[in-house]
Amino acid sequence: MSTRLPQVVILRKQIAVEKIIEDFQIIVNHHLLEKNKTSIHSIQAKIFIQLIYANYYHITQNTISELEYLERAIAIYDANSFHKQENPLDYISVYTRIIDIYKKRDDETFYNKIEALRQFDQILDFQKHVANERIFFHTYQAELEHLIYNHKFDEGHQMMQHILKQIHINKFNLEPYYLIGMYYQFACICLINKSVSQSLKHINYILNEFDFSDRPNTFIKAEILNVLIHFELKNYKLVLHSLANFKKKYAKTFKINTLEKKILKLIERFCNDPYLKKSVIEFNSLYKKINKMDIDTTSSNIIYLKYIDFKRLER
Repeated sequence: MSTRLPQVVILRKQIAVEKIIEDFQIIVNHHLLEKNKTSIHSIQAKIFIQLIYANYYHITQNTISELEYLERAIAIYDANSFHKQENPLDYISVYTRIIDIYKKRDDETFYNKIEALRQFDQILDFQKHVANERIFFHTYQAELEHLIYNHKFDEGHQMMQHILKQIHINKFNLEPYYLIGMYYQFACICLINKSVSQSLKHINYILNEFDFSDRPNTFIKAEILNVLIHFELKNYKLVLHSLANFKKKYAKTFKINTLEKKILKLIERFCNDPYLKKSVIEFNSLYKKINKMDIDTTSSNIIYLKYIDFKRLER
């Protein structure tokens, strides 16, 4: 398999990000923006300026400064209740970005932010139903990820049951993008809790009911999780078939991360020769290798690491 295309893709992404940063720097250093920071009276413009800086710090990966400007934007909304009620979806959008930053932390602030956003629907009249759906999804999605980041998978499983019940009772009309993200988290939690058949049920819902274009990155993660699930079920021929399809569909256009490569490579090697190798030994060897690596702290990577950990301890 050629490695040239993924390298070209990485280079293009780097160039694209660098160009975005350059464009942002022109904006944030412009004298008119600096002048208008203190002289404008429009509430919408005041909020927009805070979001310009928040977006700049987001692309430059300065999370502390990004959070500062997002909080400033919310403070402007909160000080102008009429504008806040007239623009509920904009308010929710900014607030969920704040929650996304706090969700990796294991402290009270995260839950205080979650509760504050859930209380927002009590003052709404305009776009109330749509706002409720957005609040429901974003707060519970963030809470699931918060529990995953902090390795609280039993609590995540209980939360998942509550979410499924609420989806059924309220008949939320969530967009495919949101549902794919939610059900992917369900599948992850079930796999780590060794409810493999339930994990497969959630993954099948994603792969059968939605399309790659609905949410490409998460859809591919679901395909990888599908391989892990069938490996757990000892469907070795199906695993090899799924891996072949995966390479055919995505290898030339999508670059999976190093941890995903190592897991899939180990699973493929084992499935080609399942009766001559012990998976515990193989996964223990992989566990030692990845402990020396600098792994990005994403929810999917946490799932992979947790999976490798329990596979190496199997008896």
